[in-house]
Amino acid sequence: MLILILLLGSLSLWVPGFAATENLLSLLQTVSILGILGLGMAVVIIGRGIDLSMIATLVVPPALLLELVQNGHSLSAAFLAALCLTLVFGVVNGWLIAYAEISPLFVTLATGLLLAGIGQMSFFTLEVIQWSPSMNPLLWLGQGRAILGVPNSIFIFVFVTFIVGYFIRGLRLGRFFLA
Repeated sequence: MLILILLLGSLSLWVPGFAATENLLSLLQTVSILGILGLGMAVVIIGRGIDLSMIATLVVPPALLLELVQNGHSLSAAFLAALCLTLVFGVVNGWLIAYAEISPLFVTLATGLLLAGIGQMSFFTLEVIQWSPSMNPLLWLGQGRAILGVPNSIFIFVFVTFIVGYFIRGLRLGRFFLA
């Protein structure tokens, strides 16, 4: 924490505009997505596992959603397809690790590569996806500002942080993970 404070202090002195409110909010907005991913990885690591498929799971389903909407499907149908794809790979990972007793390292490496390969072969047919008006509800997540001009993604990150904290410290299963 001390290193972070020193780094932020020195950047504020040496880089003009670094300490500006808009710049700091932009940094927080960018980091909030990685923070949510990091919280998921923290739970996995606390449980003595590892997940190498998280990046593919972070990238491919949203790309599928955007591709489906671009091809004329409704946003809700595209969201459902992306959610189902994510859940299928999560269930496959969990089943292979818990019941087939295959090492999480190998399972998640293989499923991450499989998901990325499926995305490259099947889902990503367009080089550029045009933002259509039917995708405007997604703007709330990435660009929306709810309270006092603070981006929604920061509030979502804070909310997810409290949920993960409650899971780890407040629920029996979370305490089992810690033990």
